[in-house]
Order: sequence, then structure tokens, then C-alpha cells
Amino acid sequence: MSESSLNETTMNDQDHAGSPVALITGAAKRIGAAIARRFHTGGYRVIIHYNSSHAEAEALAAELNAVRADSAHCVRAALTDREQVDCLAEEALASFGRLTSWLIMPRRFIQRRLLNPTRHSGMT
Repeated sequence: MSESSLNETTMNDQDHAGSPVALITGAAKRIGAAIARRFHTGGYRVIIHYNSSHAEAEALAAELNAVRADSAHCVRAALTDREQVDCLAEEALASFGRLTSWLIMPRRFIQRRLLNPTRHSGMT
């Protein structure tokens, strides 16, 4: 690595040093992606969680990193698997060295309530 590249990397790391870091589950598409963009616009570094939407997650990370280099990272995990959730937390911390916010997008819960509100609301 050249000295100028090393200096740019060090400066970039210093620029991000005080930035908050948000992990957003389900951030690859729809409302999760909109929330990730909003946090990013607000100065956050974002960790884009996905389970099966790899291409969408990578595209969003590329979009955000084009605006501010090294400010977005993707991590895959099935939130129904405790071991993968533990790995998600570890990878999130390793991505930027800290985690200041963790937003959990309850997609399945919301879909169930919207599709069948009486079944889940206690109404008969």
C-alpha cells in the first residue's frame, strides 16, 4: 500500500471515528432500505442486515458507500436462528468497532397483523 493510500485510509477512519453506527435488520428492501438511507443521511454508518436479499443489500451498500466511503456494510443472518443472531451481533461490532443503535424491523409480525388482525388481536 502506498503512503498516500495509507494516509487516505487513516483519514477516512478518523472521519468516521465519531460517527454513530446502526444495525438495521431487514434493511435490504422496502421500508428497511428507506430507514437505512435516512440514518445514513443523518451521518450514521449503517450495517445492512439481510437474509435472502443479497443482491439488494449489496446494491444498497454500494449506493451508500458511493456517497460516503466505507459507511455501509452488509451482514447475512436468519433471525430465527439464535446462533446466526449471535454471529450477526459479532459481525456488526467487527464492521465498525462499535454499535450505537440496533433497529429490528418486525416484518413477519407486521404482515401477520395486517393480513389477519382479528386472529392476533385477541378479538373473536
